[in-house]
Amino acid sequence: MKRSVTTMLAGAVMLMLFSSCATTPKTPLGEGEMRLLSVEAPQSGNLLITVSFGFTVNFEADGNPEVTRACVYWSGDGPTCLPIKTLTYGSHPSFEMVLYPHVGQNRLEVYAEYVRNGKKERTNRVSTSVYGYSYF
Repeated sequence: MKRSVTTMLAGAVMLMLFSSCATTPKTPLGEGEMRLLSVEAPQSGNLLITVSFGFTVNFEADGNPEVTRACVYWSGDGPTCLPIKTLTYGSHPSFEMVLYPHVGQNRLEVYAEYVRNGKKERTNRVSTSVYGYSYF
């Protein structure tokens, strides 16, 4: 009996911990701050390595920050920084960058550089999984 009560209690504590982490609100953005939310790989991340693809990065920002470039890490290698292809503000702000995938299973991490109060700043990083393949 004691053992089942202890198990139930431990399970309840774990459930509260996991649910509280999932529902914890993010801190509010500071003045002029930009925060990346996600990066979306086309074709579910299964990409031919000889073709360049547009990756969409979703963000939230206080105002309309001047995004200067995006920087990427492929499974820890990098960063490689490149210009932004398109930048969209509004209810769903995002930017697009064009990349050639690396061969094999890779983790793509992205951060952006932007101007905040006259200074260059970096955002947080977001990531996605990408599998680059070849026909050869």
